[in-house]
Amino acid sequence: MTPTSPIKLVDIFSRYPGGRRRQHGENSGEEFFEDYLLPIYKKHIGKHEKLQLDLSGAVGYSSGFLDESFGELSKLFGKNELRKWLVIIANDDPTLEDRVWQKIDAASEHD
Repeated sequence: MTPTSPIKLVDIFSRYPGGRRRQHGENSGEEFFEDYLLPIYKKHIGKHEKLQLDLSGAVGYSSGFLDESFGELSKLFGKNELRKWLVIIANDDPTLEDRVWQKIDAASEHD
């Protein structure tokens, strides 16, 4: 599997991630999942490329944002599939990578 160049969330989405759902305001986890993360993920796994997602540089991530974006991805593909294809980078928050994987593991309906 070939890794891609990292995709920076702050470049494609926002430096200010919001809450869980669109109805909660701008830059929600639901918006990120539906409009960005899911299409990007499908594109990369279709080419047998690892998706490197760089979450560095954002002001912070709410639990709801992480649940809605990465949890929903996990429900669709399962945690074992995500571990094969997804690489999380978080250079400015040493706990963020673990928090994302915890959300993925907790939400997985597969595996």
